[in-house]
Amino acid sequence: MQTRRENQETQLRLNEKNKELQTLQDQNQYLLSEKERLSADLDQKSMTLNELNARLAELKAENSKIKAITLADKKKKANAQQRLDEYSKKIDTLSNDNQLGVQEKKKKIEALKQQIRKYLLQ
Repeated sequence: MQTRRENQETQLRLNEKNKELQTLQDQNQYLLSEKERLSADLDQKSMTLNELNARLAELKAENSKIKAITLADKKKKANAQQRLDEYSKKIDTLSNDNQLGVQEKKKKIEALKQQIRKYLLQ
């Protein structure tokens, strides 16, 4: 009787972990698709700094929703958050820089888009 109860409890825990794993996989897949979508948008159209910053904010929000369990997952999540924050700061700097000419600003925006694209395709 006790063994049967233990088996049932183990099965319940296993089912719960499987649901949790599925949720994590779904979140990860969604984040990957968002990264791919942003990368494609960077390739296909000229995005303003505001649009680019908004898309990075979406990625940061999705990244923050991901539940990191293992140490490697936690490091990956923290690294992603750090990189996205760095890109946002660069966008803010470019947005507020009134010393740059229009052409120079466009070059810096394109260079930043290339950096982001490279990161997203890793």
